[in-house]
Amino acid sequence: MKLKYLLALLTGLLVTSQTMKADDGAAVTVTADNPNPNPVCSGSAVTVDFSAAVTAPANTQKELMITGTNYDWAAYDDTGLVDTKLNGAATWTPSWTPTGSGSKTLTAYVTNTFTGTQNSQTPNPTSYSTTATGSASATVQVDAVTSLTPSAGTWVDDGDNDPNTATYLVQYGCNNSITVSAVDCLGLNAAALPSCWQATNSVGSATKIDNKTFSVDGNTVGKTVINVTCGTSKTVTIIVYQAKVELDAQKGSFPSLFDFGHSWWNLTITPIDAYPFLQGTDPDTGDPVSLSGVDPYGPQTMGGFYDDQSLNGPGRVKFANPQPDQSTGGSHTATGSYWWCVSFNKYVATLQHIYDLALNPPEYRVASDNCTTEAEAVASTAGVQNVPPSIYPGELSKWLNGDAVVFTGISTIYQLPQPATCSCSQ
Repeated sequence: MKLKYLLALLTGLLVTSQTMKADDGAAVTVTADNPNPNPVCSGSAVTVDFSAAVTAPANTQKELMITGTNYDWAAYDDTGLVDTKLNGAATWTPSWTPTGSGSKTLTAYVTNTFTGTQNSQTPNPTSYSTTATGSASATVQVDAVTSLTPSAGTWVDDGDNDPNTATYLVQYGCNNSITVSAVDCLGLNAAALPSCWQATNSVGSATKIDNKTFSVDGNTVGKTVINVTCGTSKTVTIIVYQAKVELDAQKGSFPSLFDFGHSWWNLTITPIDAYPFLQGTDPDTGDPVSLSGVDPYGPQTMGGFYDDQSLNGPGRVKFANPQPDQSTGGSHTATGSYWWCVSFNKYVATLQHIYDLALNPPEYRVASDNCTTEAEAVASTAGVQNVPPSIYPGELSKWLNGDAVVFTGISTIYQLPQPATCSCSQ
């Protein structure tokens, strides 16, 4: 018995110096329940459950007994360590919110430490430990909206210095519809977009075709705002505007110098959402200036060029609706009137012309530079074709009514087409 005890003790002392290796059969197998989740938007959480299956080390030593295991988890993506769980369970769901766009991979690692006791019946039992590591990965496609643009319109600076917002002006009646299209970085069709993709029409009444496409009515004046969000957010504002330049004239009892008649202009633009973009330049300083305040009526301006109670002398622009009649003390009533639709750029150019005229008016000359010639100059600036070079309100009134006339002293026949129409080429 003593010999048997000594042999056992000696055997225990020898085993104390022995180290178990992973190749003794210890192993961990990790699997991902959903290795290819559905696409998500950048910044959206992704749920992947990982599970570990443990193989204990082989019991190659006499009376080797495994007394416990543990699970130390760690998860990494392209940014580095994203989550850990020490002394966890055999299943784990790391917290993962991928950013950026494109293909993103999450790899979960688990390390198991096995501990055991052998020769437990001897006075000097030995303990040991060995570890094994396993891993599994899941890959998800991360989407993001990259652009949101209309099929028609002129881009204008909205002044917010935000590259994710844009404003476009579209002339009324020049497009039956404007298609606003979103593009995503993965190039998915609308039906395959992530559930976190949001496409909304927050202002106006656009028609939503699908989650990537809206249609805006080009024959309805107004403002439409469309928002698309997936990770990043894009916003497009569509302003369908109608800008009109009108000429009016009242035939007087010429040749009476006391009732010469009058010619004037009337500018209108709708909706008011277009006002902030009416920008010009101060002719005296060269500084930027808002043309929405050319006169007290703002961009809806009616004005005419007047003398200073004399046939020849200092000229000035009077902004008033209706236009005052200096000869009677009342107001002028048009005997001829016509309007044209013009582009936004032409409208701005016309406002700039009026702004310059009001700041630096020329001398009024009844026979060469009067209310009629200045009203005709406004129309020409707006891009109106075939404007007659008349100095007489009566002749201009006749032309505005669509009559073919030969102006005094001029052989060319000027005729205005009827009815008034909007031209998209101006």
